[in-house]
Amino acid sequence: MKGELFGIVDLGVGLVWLLLILFFAFRKRARIADREDRRYFIPGVLFKLFFGVVFAAVYVLYYQGGDTVAYWEGAVNLNRLFWDNPSAYFEEMFTTPVHGMQFQRFNLHTGYPPSWIYREPESWFVSKLISILAFFTFNSYIAITLILSYLSALASWRLFETVRSYSILSPLYTAIATLFIPTVAIWCSGISKDTFIYISLLFLVYRFFGIFSGKQKLSGYGACVIVFYLFILYHVRPFMLIAILPPLFLAFSSAIVRRMSDNKMLILVFRTVVGIVTLGVIAVYFQSQGSLGSLGPETYLEEAALIQQDFAQNHLYTGKRYDLGVTDYSLWGMIKTFPAALIAAFYRPFLWESGSIFLMVSGIESMLFIFFTLKFVFSGGGVFRKIRLIRKNELLTFSLLFILIFGFSVGFTAILFGVLVRFKAPILPFLVIVLAAGRIKKDKAKAIITKRNVPDL
Repeated sequence: MKGELFGIVDLGVGLVWLLLILFFAFRKRARIADREDRRYFIPGVLFKLFFGVVFAAVYVLYYQGGDTVAYWEGAVNLNRLFWDNPSAYFEEMFTTPVHGMQFQRFNLHTGYPPSWIYREPESWFVSKLISILAFFTFNSYIAITLILSYLSALASWRLFETVRSYSILSPLYTAIATLFIPTVAIWCSGISKDTFIYISLLFLVYRFFGIFSGKQKLSGYGACVIVFYLFILYHVRPFMLIAILPPLFLAFSSAIVRRMSDNKMLILVFRTVVGIVTLGVIAVYFQSQGSLGSLGPETYLEEAALIQQDFAQNHLYTGKRYDLGVTDYSLWGMIKTFPAALIAAFYRPFLWESGSIFLMVSGIESMLFIFFTLKFVFSGGGVFRKIRLIRKNELLTFSLLFILIFGFSVGFTAILFGVLVRFKAPILPFLVIVLAAGRIKKDKAKAIITKRNVPDL
């Protein structure tokens, strides 16, 4: 059964799954110990569910297609392939798509997956993941959307718990940063690459910082979960590994320093070793000469340049564009665009650049980000106090480095505002966390920086 988008069966199955999701959500809420934190959980879930449905409805009823529908169609084709030829289904699930192979494995009964999804391994991988959910939803588009929205809400809650465990923000500011950013809810709650990236990223942050803080042990199960989410990120957007692993390493180093004694010489030696190792890894990385495949620097630079030029010059892509003025696509040429790329990722589209409802929402958020960035720089004891606070806290260290690395990649490659608001969505919670940390009062900041009574790693 292929199902009909927003048909009776689709909506009926979706309603059943909505009731199941609300049942599990209220059960989970009852297990949250902190009463002040607990009150944000259900609103956070409803926020994600609402925008997930809005995202689905807009693409189906207004745009009448797009990536999200194509991912679903590919998943349904895979689901029907399983019932038609199980061995072919598993071959398709565990192999890289080869041009023309879809005409050998699929047929008129199963339907053929969208060619532009099938020929891109990252997009086809998303359809493979969704096909697993299709078995439990009778191929219901709205039910799959609701399930992914709930998983996104759970991932956001894990980030909420992580931030709260470090006592760096009040419950209200933590909830705003992690649960209630509209752009994140719009683009990371439906059937899309960005949803899988967002869910995997936040669950990884939860796992790693649970280990850093001593609240979790690295068990066999925990290691498998970490590998699973890294596997998803690698197959959906490989650059995410470069964006999160170096910041995690430096955050881990910050965690070790925070657990050391006040022996300044020991801390200096450790930081020197970390600096040498970091520089060594960077040097080895840029000398890898293709041995890292899609993660190698030459591959990334080449792909970034091609994507940037494609979005900038291909008139098949419609919508407003921005121009970074790039003429040199060498490593140094890209580095020179770093400030402009970050401004694009953090603050654009500006309100006057918005050309649709979704862009208007992002434009309003951008104005708020500009305002709080100015407050971060010019108020509350100065930017140097805040940088010191960030440097002394491993979660803030990770957040800052992550938004700088991934923000540059997003700002440099997106070019289309419609693409930009999607790509940058996973950055926004961490951007708000960094900016909101600047509002911590001096006595609270001092307590965070000097806190020593935490378990050893």
